[in-house]
Amino acid sequence: MIIENSTYGALEPQDSHADDDFARLVAILYRRRWWLIAALVVGLLLAALAIWLVTPIYRSTTVAFPAGNKDNLGGLGSVLSQVNGMASIAGLDVGQDTGNPEAIAILKSRQFNERFIQANALMPILFYKDWDPSLNAWKTSLRRPHTLWDGYDYFTRKVRVVAEDRKSGLLTIHIDWRDRDLAAQWANKIVAQLNAEMRQHAIDEATAMVTYLNKESDKTENLSLKEAISRLIEQEIKERALAIVRPDYAYRVIDSAEPADPRHPAKPQKQVYLVFGGIVGLISGILAALLDQSMHRVKTVARKST
Repeated sequence: MIIENSTYGALEPQDSHADDDFARLVAILYRRRWWLIAALVVGLLLAALAIWLVTPIYRSTTVAFPAGNKDNLGGLGSVLSQVNGMASIAGLDVGQDTGNPEAIAILKSRQFNERFIQANALMPILFYKDWDPSLNAWKTSLRRPHTLWDGYDYFTRKVRVVAEDRKSGLLTIHIDWRDRDLAAQWANKIVAQLNAEMRQHAIDEATAMVTYLNKESDKTENLSLKEAISRLIEQEIKERALAIVRPDYAYRVIDSAEPADPRHPAKPQKQVYLVFGGIVGLISGILAALLDQSMHRVKTVARKST
């Protein structure tokens, strides 16, 4: 019992000092409560000014789903579907991919985005502050003109956002830009260009394959081999026809982009600005109140010493 009393006795002065310090702090802030209110109001006003001065950025979104060209695989596609079905019955996950990895890789590639920037003449728009429309050239004050690589870097980091749901294959493309109409146009054009390039690639590949197979068929006299080649030619012709008649070859748009509501920009986020401005203002008021108290003590000590 003696040890417990001595222990609690040693702790009580520390607790009382902590309570006294907190009470003093509260008293200081209460005496200067108008300082805190004024600092809070100033912080909110500065945040409101920043919201008014910052150029609003609007977001337009296109949502697309893989077109599902499983017929392109021919007999292999049927074999794979049988294997997946047997694996599902056995309770195994064979990791079937519902997306389009090739299309996503092309979409994120530098060459695709540079072609998109060139096709839509985006360089003067992306770097509008450095472009002189009267001269139709970059401003002479620039150290060096912006290159296509600069456009690709800026576009993929600041403007375009690509998100893919690997389970469903759903592709979402966001475009963030100050012009609502341009943002919607770019979001839709990206998917259109991706489909067009993959269609053309499939057509060219099938055409080249048909030409090659016809040459090989002319060379051989083996009837069974000719029949096998004929089946391959028929499959390639089907693939080419599918690519020609299907505009949405890689992805089918299920929700096209529309200009965003001018009342709801993606940036700046007004709530975030106001909360941050209020917190900064309140902290500034507390620091100013404590600094004023410290200066008051210094002056008091100085008077006593004199």
